[in-house]
Amino acid sequence: YQVKSPLAGQPTASRANLIGNANLKPEKTYNYEVGADFGFFNNKVQLVYTYYLRKHEEQILEAQIPSSSGYTTVAANIGLMENKGHELALTLVPIDMPSGLRWDMTVTWSRNRNLVKAVTSETDELTYYNSGRGITQVAKVGYPLGTWKGQAPRFTDNGERIVDANGMPAYTTEAVVLENTQADWIDGLSTSLQYKGFRVGALVDTRQGGTIFSLTKTAVEFNGTSVNSTINDRKPFVIPNSVVDNGDGTFSPNTTAIGVDSYVDDGNYSRHILDGSFVKLREITLGYTLPKNIVSKIGMQAASINLFVKNPRVWLPSENMYADPEVNNPVGTANNTSGVESTQTPISRSYGVNLNITF
Repeated sequence: YQVKSPLAGQPTASRANLIGNANLKPEKTYNYEVGADFGFFNNKVQLVYTYYLRKHEEQILEAQIPSSSGYTTVAANIGLMENKGHELALTLVPIDMPSGLRWDMTVTWSRNRNLVKAVTSETDELTYYNSGRGITQVAKVGYPLGTWKGQAPRFTDNGERIVDANGMPAYTTEAVVLENTQADWIDGLSTSLQYKGFRVGALVDTRQGGTIFSLTKTAVEFNGTSVNSTINDRKPFVIPNSVVDNGDGTFSPNTTAIGVDSYVDDGNYSRHILDGSFVKLREITLGYTLPKNIVSKIGMQAASINLFVKNPRVWLPSENMYADPEVNNPVGTANNTSGVESTQTPISRSYGVNLNITF
């Protein structure tokens, strides 16, 4: 049995898994930015644009080291990392009438490109997260920070799935670059419509691109409670469009059936790296502000009431039936790790009423 603390009622102390680094250097960041603001039609159309370039030298992260050393991680520097991107904000007032009817809308869009340009003088790759399941997250020269590595599924040039002699999926013998956590772009939309004290508003945002490593998928597929475990009514089947490598550059059609449990939980976790895109309807509000001539008669300066619902709807890619990709929950992982989803609590929907009174 595992020896646990406290031991026989006595408090204990243990050595941390992180070892210090006498050669650690302070981080340095250089930021270059240029932008422009435009306003048209009495500012009913406003456009704000920014381009930035940020260089990070000696960024500190916790790198994985062999446990035979007596430790598992060490604080280390990444030589040079670069972020560059665009930010755009567009504000519109499509309707602004003397009757009090007004419609406001703001759209924001951003795109960031991250690139590791140097690691150390000894290596061009540093592992700072190890899932223990053959999937790691690395800082690798020429790739974004947050790059996943692991054994990848093998396919023919025609897109056919390669299997082994037992009909099981075949994978590369070496770990290769799979995906990364960086989003392609991020967008948001807020809008409100007002008329004589009444107003209705909504907030929507989206992230497109980037991936997560889902430990929830790992858990439910191991337990046999995922949707994938019902493939072919849980009866043995031949992997569709699969072939066997003949070893001479040719392939033969696969005819070997395998069990669903073996297929779903085949020991390779590259299939657990999922599309991290989402579209979220964050909030819908409905409010009313009492006229000043009414609130002044009852000794108040202002009064309003607002009804709201938060997180009423989320749209996710079809392959992600497991978790909210926005929540990063790297249980027990090092700093700088991102995109690790670990059996999180599902996002909740809430309803409420706000009553604001000013005397």
